[in-house]
Amino acid sequence: MNGAGSSGILRLILFGYQLNVFNWKKGGVIVRRKIVIALISVLLLMLGTATIAVEKVIVDSDLNFLTDDLMALLMLLQADNIEVLGVTSVLPSPSHEQGIANALKVIETAGKPDVGVYPGSKVSLMWKGNVPEFVDPVEPVGGFSTLEPQEKNAVDFIIDTINKDPGNVNIVALGPLTNIALALQKDPSIAEKVKHMYIMGGQFNISNGRIQPWKEGEVATLAEYNIRADAEAAYVVFHSGIPLTIDPLEVGRWAILKQEHLDRITAVDTPVAQLFHHPGRFFTSKASPDDPKSGWDYTYDEIAALSIISPDLVKTKEVPVDVITSGLAYGQTIVYGRNAPENAPRVNLIYDVDYEAFIDLFVELMTKDAKKKKVILDSDMVFGFDDGICMVMLANAPNIDLLGVITNYAHNYVTIEAAAGIRQLELIGKADEIPVFMGCPYPIYSYRVKSEAYAAFETTFLGRNALKGAEPESYEAYLENPGVPRCGNPVTPVQEQHGVTWIIDTIRANPNEVIIVAIGSMTNIAAAILLDPGIVPLVKEIHFMSSSWDIPGNTTPAAEYNIWYDPEAAKAVYRAPWNRMVFNSLDVDQYYKYRKETHDKIKVANTPITRMLDEIYGARFEQDPNREVNIWDLLSAAYVIDPTLFTEIQTRWVDVDTNFGLNYGRTVSWTREGRQAPGAQKADLLWKMDEPRFWDLFVELVTMVPEDPVNPEW
Repeated sequence: MNGAGSSGILRLILFGYQLNVFNWKKGGVIVRRKIVIALISVLLLMLGTATIAVEKVIVDSDLNFLTDDLMALLMLLQADNIEVLGVTSVLPSPSHEQGIANALKVIETAGKPDVGVYPGSKVSLMWKGNVPEFVDPVEPVGGFSTLEPQEKNAVDFIIDTINKDPGNVNIVALGPLTNIALALQKDPSIAEKVKHMYIMGGQFNISNGRIQPWKEGEVATLAEYNIRADAEAAYVVFHSGIPLTIDPLEVGRWAILKQEHLDRITAVDTPVAQLFHHPGRFFTSKASPDDPKSGWDYTYDEIAALSIISPDLVKTKEVPVDVITSGLAYGQTIVYGRNAPENAPRVNLIYDVDYEAFIDLFVELMTKDAKKKKVILDSDMVFGFDDGICMVMLANAPNIDLLGVITNYAHNYVTIEAAAGIRQLELIGKADEIPVFMGCPYPIYSYRVKSEAYAAFETTFLGRNALKGAEPESYEAYLENPGVPRCGNPVTPVQEQHGVTWIIDTIRANPNEVIIVAIGSMTNIAAAILLDPGIVPLVKEIHFMSSSWDIPGNTTPAAEYNIWYDPEAAKAVYRAPWNRMVFNSLDVDQYYKYRKETHDKIKVANTPITRMLDEIYGARFEQDPNREVNIWDLLSAAYVIDPTLFTEIQTRWVDVDTNFGLNYGRTVSWTREGRQAPGAQKADLLWKMDEPRFWDLFVELVTMVPEDPVNPEW
């Protein structure tokens, strides 16, 4: 059903309603309104299932991996309303073979292996020299594709495809127009069979009040590259009678891609987004040497793709144009004034673009079909800061699938921590979908928490011990205490399976997909890899909130809190050969605090979680407006949710000192490979963060209104 027809039916229904056309009774009850609502509901259902009009496209491009050609191709491959019938190569730079290799890799990455790549012309129409010889391509970003180019040449593919479906095939031309001109010369009849052609080419000195990086042509004072590379081919195409939309050089210079847009893409974990992790090879970042975040790039070809994907985002004007094919002005494109020749080609010339909407669409297409990151949270859970809110952020983040939460001994006993975790999940309406498991009840050396005599020994020599208060007999026994835990007792049961075996089962069921966020002691992780060492290479990444590298610990002068409670477990985990380890340590945490300013922002949301936070911290801030609250674990959640928040990451080799003495639990690191202790592993250390963006993310996630909280009042 098309939009006009459906809106007409809707108006008819509403008009009938106003005239009481549907005013009949059944059993004395007026059913008019119900009938209208039902009809409108059916109509909306029909509208929701209406098919999208799909444009069939041949992409003709010089396929340079360092420029905009491949990004435009990706846009077309990713767009739901575009069917790419094939890609033809033309005069690729630096070589024909390289262009084909680039295109095949992009097509494979986009998951469209049925889209063929057809070799096109290596030289321009009037070329008098030798045809370039075969050149071995260099490996594209992500490696060579397993796909192979088609045997049919580009010109024959263009002709055959258009003749097979006359009036329905568009051409998006992102390079010199040689292939199209050759096809027109071989079969002039295709000119009237092409639905529309979108060209990136030409320079027409459109100012539109915008500031251009430079006003001259790209390769000469008056000429743009694609046209100048084969001006005779451009002349043939311009005069062919094919309906044309031209995207000129200057528009792509206004609508630039910035580093911040790149960051939005690289924050997503998809094969397409991964290509953007190679600035300088895929995204041509023109960054200042003094400011890596100042990078940007032109969007010449992307605008041409945009004009068929979403034509409402570009502004065009029909104008008479032509191209000069001789003399010093060779390749110059011109717009005629009032005295245009009668045979001057008339084209739709793009003169402006909705920049913000274009960028949003571009990012949307480049991050399409992003899978949620699968996360296991291993935590010594508390209410509020920091474990509880770390969990809330992960649970509420739209790009995170929090598979489950496991408690470990550090802040408290695993029974008490489980209750805190479940209750906070209830407050955000997620307790039914995110299970909570109890993990190992004690550290590896359990006598540290069971023997008062040993605890006294630790206190004497180290100034601290690992003892807690009385341990509840069970989870259920703990909940029988009146007023415990905070915010009311949870009603959702804790999981019966042991947390350690659940970790193993979950990693085995999701190989190379799971991210572990370990924000407590390492006992559960150590036990898991002891029971099943084979899970280590199956974990995608492991993130820690632990350690202090260049500053003192916060439990003893040597040891950070999470390490102190089980240094032996930490050593075993740190030395395992994980695919990637990421550390959020006291070194970075010391700079970022929760303050009254942020608290005042979140408490106005008046959700169960923000009321809980106000209950915990509100009076403290009123008593001392300058009070600062540590947010340790939150940085681990933030990095997993959006890695671009962190502006500096260091690489070191890390280990843990487990020799009993004043250094017991100290974490040590080496900055140069080859100098580390045997067994020390490579790790990434979070070092600096974009704090304003972090707090924006925090406020957004913590103030989300839950759909179905459990006992939101207490």
